[in-house]
Amino acid sequence: MRVLGKARQHLQGFLLRHGRIYAGKKGWTLAYRRWLTTVRFAHPASQIVLQNYIHAVTDAEVRVDRLTKQIERADATMVDDAIRRDRAGHASIRSCPSMKISASSKASSRMKSASWRGPMRRRVA
Repeated sequence: MRVLGKARQHLQGFLLRHGRIYAGKKGWTLAYRRWLTTVRFAHPASQIVLQNYIHAVTDAEVRVDRLTKQIERADATMVDDAIRRDRAGHASIRSCPSMKISASSKASSRMKSASWRGPMRRRVA
């Protein structure tokens, strides 16, 4: 998401530096994108840079969409695997008695973690 935001910021900064300001209320709408296709520069190098910035935004949007879909598929796969394991009779974290931590084991783990520090020292005034 940061790459997309940066790409948009670079494009908008380039347009602002060259005095090309969108008259609409909101950016990155369909109307804004139509306006971007009408922006022309007299100098060929500026037009090339504009197209490069537009392509960078488009590429970043495609990448975000692709990654979002991959994450959604991965989440769905994880849920499906958990359901399959649960139906197969495998112990899940919720039902496994060995994963439940009692108050006494919490207290003993605190004592053990405190013991590595060594004995408490008194401050000498």
